[in-house]
Amino acid sequence: MFRKIFNLKTILITFSLLVVIGVIIWQGIHFHGNPDPTAKNITPGAAIINTAILVFREGLEAILVLAAIISGLVRKKEDTVWKPISIGAGVSFLATIATWFIVVAIISAVNASELNIQAFTGILAVVVL
Repeated sequence: MFRKIFNLKTILITFSLLVVIGVIIWQGIHFHGNPDPTAKNITPGAAIINTAILVFREGLEAILVLAAIISGLVRKKEDTVWKPISIGAGVSFLATIATWFIVVAIISAVNASELNIQAFTGILAVVVL
């Protein structure tokens, strides 16, 4: 029993959770709550980290969806659907790259401010979800 509770995986997950909790507490103390995302003094490094966190969260979401699909297939022992799922994952990755280029072209062609574009895409994301 002791060996199951204190294995490497459990220790790493616990450590990761403690780090996340520590960062949240630090953020609350240092910024007196959530930092203001409209602050003018954001550094390029902070902008890169914000973007990286967003991309990381979206990647985790995609992994969770694929894990849910695959776990159902493993439980039912379906061998014929692995190839279509792999092809679908590959096509979705390529579609993501193509969509990125398309969106960058559209944003650079539009004369709207960055905040207006962010507001529109945020509202669109809420509607889609």
